[in-house]
Amino acid sequence: MEIMEASELQLARGRGRPTLMRPDAVLDKIRHLANESGLYRIHRTHSSLYARARRQFGSWEDAVKAAGLDYGQVVTVARKRSIETRRRLRRQRLRPAF
Repeated sequence: MEIMEASELQLARGRGRPTLMRPDAVLDKIRHLANESGLYRIHRTHSSLYARARRQFGSWEDAVKAAGLDYGQVVTVARKRSIETRRRLRRQRLRPAF
């Protein structure tokens, strides 16, 4: 994560909330997370990155696409993982405790 100097902040953005992380650094982080653990529940596990990407790119989808990833595939993988997690938890609850 690249932190910008105060003088760079003023040049990069005149008004509003200061940009603490450059857009290219946000995209690098998204790519890194996608390759490492996937983007499943990213809004919970990396909420600051999720919020920053949405502010800088307009939406999480636009940020993922700008990172060069296929958003449809990212969503499909996340949905499959979510379903698997729910099924696993349901089986654990239904299993009798001896």
